[in-house]
Amino acid sequence: MIGKKAALILVLSAVLLSACAGPEDILSANVPEQNEGALQTAAAGADRLEAMYSSYEAALSIFYYEKVLPDGTYLDSEDYGMDGNAFAVFDIDGDGMDELIIEYSSTSIANMIELIYGYDAETGELYEEFMRFPNLFYYDNGIIKAFFSRNQGLAGRFWPYYLYEYDPAQDRYECVAMVDAWDGSIYGVDYSGKPFPGEIDVSGEGIVYYLSGADEKTLNEPVDRNEYERWLDGYVGDAKELTVPMVPLTPENIAEGARGTSGLRLKSDGSAERNFYSAATSLSKAEVERMALEVRGSILARDWETLAQYVDFPVMVNGEECPNSAALEDLAAGLMEGDTFAGALISETCEEMPVSRTGIIMAGGCIHLSETEAGELRVTAINMPA
Repeated sequence: MIGKKAALILVLSAVLLSACAGPEDILSANVPEQNEGALQTAAAGADRLEAMYSSYEAALSIFYYEKVLPDGTYLDSEDYGMDGNAFAVFDIDGDGMDELIIEYSSTSIANMIELIYGYDAETGELYEEFMRFPNLFYYDNGIIKAFFSRNQGLAGRFWPYYLYEYDPAQDRYECVAMVDAWDGSIYGVDYSGKPFPGEIDVSGEGIVYYLSGADEKTLNEPVDRNEYERWLDGYVGDAKELTVPMVPLTPENIAEGARGTSGLRLKSDGSAERNFYSAATSLSKAEVERMALEVRGSILARDWETLAQYVDFPVMVNGEECPNSAALEDLAAGLMEGDTFAGALISETCEEMPVSRTGIIMAGGCIHLSETEAGELRVTAINMPA
């Protein structure tokens, strides 16, 4: 039986479809008989595609105005305005059809989710392909790296994550692996008093890894970084990370973006808006936002080495001067101990960020980007959110 919300989506879809061209506008009465079958098939395909996009638009509208997901779930949680969320209509799983991706991040960390929906042409309903905390990396081979929402174990500098793999037969993502870690440089013993297994840490990194999902490894057997990298290569290999064309969840974007958001991203990167941040830097909008994503991603992954490449030393970290990359690791890691700093970064879309003549503001003031005398855009301040 179709639920009330699903029925509402179908009704709205029907209303939206009523204004669209039907098969009679595509087919011609004078078309030769041998071409009629092909044209009718094409028209039916166009109708199904339009029905799918109309369903996406209806689902996004219900989500925006009523805080109800396509499966009928009501998000009864504190939020900071629906415009702070995001969505994409994009072929994320590579099956040739666009999926609807919803990022619900304008809320507390405990309630943040990112979902992927497919469209069932037979029933006219949407179905869930994937749902996790919205700290994700998508790859073009169907793998999703889904980081934990919190790092409360012994992993320290390493942020644990799951690996999901797209299953074409089910048209859904399945969890196929997981990795956790023990950072011996922070935790000399585990919860039971057992010392860090330094003999396993052949690479000398100070971290050992716990793998599941390959080579019959379990989370009880620590391995060195080299084996961890071989394990990860078995899933990701040479796959490229996908840039998901997320756009803010606004009524204007819903109307246009429900039929694909890639065009909106291209539009925002076009020449007319290329100097969006011209008050603070000579770099183009695309270059600035690409760097912001790198900064955001490196902090969330606790990759301080990568972060240091974007920092102008000495840099102010929460009011304290940080002279070099060694000090940066200690100070920045301290900010990540609670949920507030990480939550602000996760909520940052890195698109059309506030800008002034002195710099660009990320995550509500957590990160300040400024152009140096050498003409390079760099991180010049890192702070806890106000």
